[in-house]
Order: sequence, then C-alpha cells, then structure tokens
Amino acid sequence: MVKVKHPDEIAFAGDYNLPRIDLYNHKGQAIDLKNIVHELNIYESIYKNAITGSIVVVDANNFIGKMEIQGLERLSFKLETPGSGVFIDASMETGDPFHVYKVSDRRQINDTWHYLPYILVVVSLWETYEQK
Repeated sequence: MVKVKHPDEIAFAGDYNLPRIDLYNHKGQAIDLKNIVHELNIYESIYKNAITGSIVVVDANNFIGKMEIQGLERLSFKLETPGSGVFIDASMETGDPFHVYKVSDRRQINDTWHYLPYILVVVSLWETYEQK
C-alpha cells in the first residue's frame, strides 16, 4: 500500500513544500520550471542587504531560448516548511519575486537528448534598489 504524504506533516529533516517555481520574462509571460529544476539554493548573509540564490535547471525544451532571457526576468515561488506556517513568499501575487541577474554554467550535455543545464543566479528585490 502506498502512503501519501500530507502537505502539513514533516516526513524528514529538511522537508519542504514547493508547489511552483515560475519564471516571468520581460513580456510578462510565465513558465513553470518545477519539473526541470534540479536544485534550488537560497542564501542569507549578515554582510549583504539582500537574499540571493541560484537555481540549477536541466532544460530539454530550450526554455532559455523561448523565454529570451536577458536579465529582466523574475522568479516567483513559495517555499514552506510543512505544518509550520513559516515560508519564503517570493510570489508575484503576494510577495517579492527574485530577479534573475545572471545565467551561468550553460553547456550542452548530450547531442542525442539535447539536455542543456544552466544556473539562474537570482537576487531579492531589495538588492536591486540598493544598487540604484
């Protein structure tokens, strides 16, 4: 019998809920990256005025080309610890989305399957205000 995990119960240390990860381009078009995100890292430092992060994406559908990524993109998500009510709200609707400022480590892995891994480096909106 398969046991279904309840979204409000912690199953193991480091457990989280992440229902969507949306990338919005400069035209306002969104694409859900959840199924192609391999890794999501969020960094907070007492030495910086912003929260930074990186998203490792393994892309087989050329989303990076279709979205015309040019540095004006926003990354929207809600990351929550199950059952705690504690979350990072970086959604477009109720929070402060992160801004993509760099695409790094982009390389073609396999000519047959056309996998294209890359890293989207993001920063919270507060850092962009500080730089102006």
